[in-house]
Amino acid sequence: MERDGHQDIRPEQAAAMAGKRRAVERTRAAHAGESCAEVRRALIAALREEGVEWIVPQALDEVAERISAERRPTR
Repeated sequence: MERDGHQDIRPEQAAAMAGKRRAVERTRAAHAGESCAEVRRALIAALREEGVEWIVPQALDEVAERISAERRPTR
């Protein structure tokens, strides 16, 4: 269903997207710059804590690779 050029998103889809966003941000803050394998494990754990699943494994790997390549934020 479209309205004003935007596709309507069901509440459960919006909640899953928000959970994925929180999991990625938490993982980035705690694990940026670590090995891709460590980042991937942490991301999977964060997603589980949020109660969401990543449907496309290749996309999860890509996000983990990007986080791994980043520098840990300085405080």
